[in-house]
Parts: sequence; structure tokens; C-alpha cells
Amino acid sequence: MMRKLLTLSLLLLFSVDVFAQDEYCFVKEESNIWGLSFAIEDECKKGQLLWAEMEYGKETVDYQQDVDIYYGTYLAGNHCDFRNEIIIKRTDDKRRLIVQCIINGDKRRRDEEQRD
Repeated sequence: MMRKLLTLSLLLLFSVDVFAQDEYCFVKEESNIWGLSFAIEDECKKGQLLWAEMEYGKETVDYQQDVDIYYGTYLAGNHCDFRNEIIIKRTDDKRRLIVQCIINGDKRRRDEEQRD
């Protein structure tokens, strides 16, 4: 009986791990918000957990917080499902912007709205 439970536990652990790999999408760009946005469209699927990371150059500007707010809300507005939590964070070293959310699956909402 113990052997069956152990085998079942290992099978469940393995199957959850394989399943989980399809549930997230990691995308990274360096100082290019538009490239990051297009990479999300190309590489991520609706319902996946998005981890989008943009790394800035060595120097940050005085208005970096404003830039982060703009970039973070741009990515969230175009790619995130608003029914779930959206995290927009700048790392402590102020060199990276991270956006985490569930992908909404819509292709660039902003572009569609501008056509109307």
C-alpha cells in the first residue's frame, strides 16, 4: 500500500511539473518596450502567467519612475486580464521593470481602439 501511495505521489508531482511549464511565459528585453510588447504577442498565450522584464542600461534618468509607470501601464493595458491581479514593479536597483499578470489573449487592444 505504501509503495502505491509513493508511486502515485511521484506521478502527480511529475505531471503537475510538466503542466506548470505551459502555464507561464517569460519574456525579457533590454530598453525596448515595443520589442517587449511584440515578444509577448509572439511567445505568450491567453491564460498564461506573464513575467515580462525590461532591463534598462547602466544609467537611469531622473524621471525613471514616470517612465516605469508609463511602460508598466502600457504593457498591462495591452496584454493583461484585468479580472486578475496585475503587478508592476521596479527592482530595488532601479535597473529592471517587471510586469506580472495573466495574459488576456487580445492582440494589442490599443491599436484596435484607435481604428474605431
